[in-house]
Amino acid sequence: MPETNDPLIAAIHAHQQGDFATAEALYLDFLKDQPSHTDALDLLGVCYAQQGQLEEARSCLEQALKLAPDSANAHNHLGNVLKSLGETDDAIEHFQQAIRLLANYAEAHNNLAVLYHQQGQFDNAMNEYQQALSIEPNYPDALLNLASLYLKRQQLLQAKSLLQRLVTLEPEHPQGNYLLANIAYQEGELDTAVLRYDHALALMPNHLDSLLNKAATLLKQGNNEQALALYYRVLELEENNPAALQNLAAITMVEQDYDSAKKHYYDLLIEEPENTIAHFNLGVVFMSELKWQYAAYHFYSCIKADSGNPDTHINYATVLLKLDKRDEAIRHYQKALALQPDNPAVQYTLSALLGEDTPTHAPTEYIEKLFDNYAEHFDEDLLKKLHYQTPQLLLEALTPYLSGRDGLMIIDLGCGTGLCGPLFKPYSQNLIGVDVSANMLAEAAKRDVYDELNKTDICQFLGAHPHTSDLILAADVLVYFGDLSEVFCHAKQTLRDQGLFAFTLELGNEGDYHLQRTGRYCHSANYVQTLAQQQGFECLVQRTVTLRIQADEPVCGLLFVLQ
Repeated sequence: MPETNDPLIAAIHAHQQGDFATAEALYLDFLKDQPSHTDALDLLGVCYAQQGQLEEARSCLEQALKLAPDSANAHNHLGNVLKSLGETDDAIEHFQQAIRLLANYAEAHNNLAVLYHQQGQFDNAMNEYQQALSIEPNYPDALLNLASLYLKRQQLLQAKSLLQRLVTLEPEHPQGNYLLANIAYQEGELDTAVLRYDHALALMPNHLDSLLNKAATLLKQGNNEQALALYYRVLELEENNPAALQNLAAITMVEQDYDSAKKHYYDLLIEEPENTIAHFNLGVVFMSELKWQYAAYHFYSCIKADSGNPDTHINYATVLLKLDKRDEAIRHYQKALALQPDNPAVQYTLSALLGEDTPTHAPTEYIEKLFDNYAEHFDEDLLKKLHYQTPQLLLEALTPYLSGRDGLMIIDLGCGTGLCGPLFKPYSQNLIGVDVSANMLAEAAKRDVYDELNKTDICQFLGAHPHTSDLILAADVLVYFGDLSEVFCHAKQTLRDQGLFAFTLELGNEGDYHLQRTGRYCHSANYVQTLAQQQGFECLVQRTVTLRIQADEPVCGLLFVLQ
């Protein structure tokens, strides 16, 4: 500190150097001799405020204003103290008084704008920020604050212009670089966003929002490993940070690392017990693991916290059916339908459960979701638990008509995980699988027997490929159609001369077809025979077979080979 005989100058110098304790002592020493010196009282009040001694600051500034009621500085400084004390209305009054006394007081305009901004008085805030910048065009705080207001209003271009001015004036401005990074992310300029976040983090290495937002940017670029590292860095700085935990859980969910996902979601629930995303996704994980009681608990918890999500009601109802709580399941499907009246999958499910308004076929959305969720466990459930033999039964029925033949064009409708593929591959020149479930097709691809796999509706596929096939297979597929006339018509048009159509159905005795509570149709033999004749098919094989064992009971079915 330079030598001086003036204690006030010495106090101001210490204050400017950030040596608040020394400055405070010198101000007090000076005021012993000149207790009515308003500038010293004002500056001591500011010094107290900077040290968090807000009541002492208030006392000094109020004393200064008693002595000099027209001090714009004292009004502005007292406004800042009152703002920190939460006395917003009084703070506004002092900022306004400072401006009345000194109209070109840029700092007071900015401070008043900040309070209006916090109160949601955005038009008033914008006017005051603009007043501050008209007085002092390169005022960094006003540039930053007005840009923040524009961002709140989603006016990105205006915010970007102000922030670019700010970082031109102060290239190392941390918040300016951080907000420009956010804008670059919103505009899809991901490389620019990463560079800006890096600049911000070089200036404030432990800034959580910069770390979190850079991680989100890296995720969007597909850099999962780098993103994971940043989320773990956040957890080092703030244990159980909810945003980091939620994103870590989401990444590990996508990677099917369900144990890690569960750990992160449970850590998140410690912080936020009613977090609906955590409860919902834990329910999904436990559904995939067939742990129905656990899944039910989390979906129920999700509904307690937010009853307005139809997907939660649908999943909860699905789990309740697994737990044999049919009436309760129906109530939640009905709640889902009230929230989403045009949901065809829910309409279909309720039709099956209530036996009302039987549709002609299952909606594609219903089948797709059902088998996307089932794909991982499909083979194990069918082969080991349900003793599923339909592919073998079809092969046995077809063998007399395929003997000595190869080089066939074969279409496997609803191919699922590809259980028919290995059995019929030896007869094919081209084996094509068709299914609406992407996850089932992914499993089928692992068998490496199909020449082509198509994700599409079976009728659409058949309609687009007339006279191209020697054999059409439909193993346990037509149970999702009640009215079979469209499928039969397309199959007839797709088959070449002497082509074969082999399929299974569940056996029913109620009219032509009936939608069961399982969501699957059963058909009468007479209905199939009549329809086959109408479409010009000859019936080569008709058998009653056991399709699978379910709940310790055989499921009786029909097997047909038509030509």
